[in-house]
Amino acid sequence: MNNNPNLKIAAIISSVLALMATCANAQNVETKWSVGGGVAYFSAPFKGAKNKTVPLPYIGYEGEKFSASILGLSYRVFGDENFSVSAIASPRFQLIDPKDSTFMTGMSKRKSSVDIGVSAALKSDFGAFNVDIVTDALSVHKGSQVSANYTFPFEVGKLGVMPSVGVTWQSSKLADYYYGVRANEVKANRAKYVVGDATIPNLGLKISYPVKENIDLVSINSFEFLPKDITRNSIIDKKTNIGSMLAVIYKF
Repeated sequence: MNNNPNLKIAAIISSVLALMATCANAQNVETKWSVGGGVAYFSAPFKGAKNKTVPLPYIGYEGEKFSASILGLSYRVFGDENFSVSAIASPRFQLIDPKDSTFMTGMSKRKSSVDIGVSAALKSDFGAFNVDIVTDALSVHKGSQVSANYTFPFEVGKLGVMPSVGVTWQSSKLADYYYGVRANEVKANRAKYVVGDATIPNLGLKISYPVKENIDLVSINSFEFLPKDITRNSIIDKKTNIGSMLAVIYKF
């Protein structure tokens, strides 16, 4: 996998776009492809690491059962547009890179991995509820994750508005691999830290505006609220992960 940190940040934020595009395309089975680009902002939780603004590429495909994007694959094995169970696979990009901050000099770079699992989605007039259960396919972090998310789309004039609220649980193996400090990484100002399982609430907001029939201007904002099990670590100096993006998407 590519180790360029800018590409990783763009891809992380693109995951939100991929999810929103999938939800939108499900309402129109004739729309198969989405391409576009824009800019993205991402805040880094690690001490000394700078927030970044990067180019944001996007390409995705949405079929009747199969969907793919730069962030992963999904295949519906059961159900329809109202309720479905799908097999999913998605990359997990490393968070700790000693090059990002002098404070993290001497720490080992965490490897990227691929998560596989199942996703269950329920759609109704009251919104959409989604649950994902994934585990490490490459034995990198050897952990697992469960995510639950609720979205309620509505319209204000031509604007499409989609607020979301959710929570993610990460096993101790997963959270510690990407946020912990190992014994051989200890320094005078960096203590050993073992992260237990972590529960991370999140909020999101997507706003879309139809510029033309198949072209949308899209703004997406996401907020993750890191728990104390993570923020008590000496390498963490922010309690919130913030991601924002503005992009133009063409659907055909």
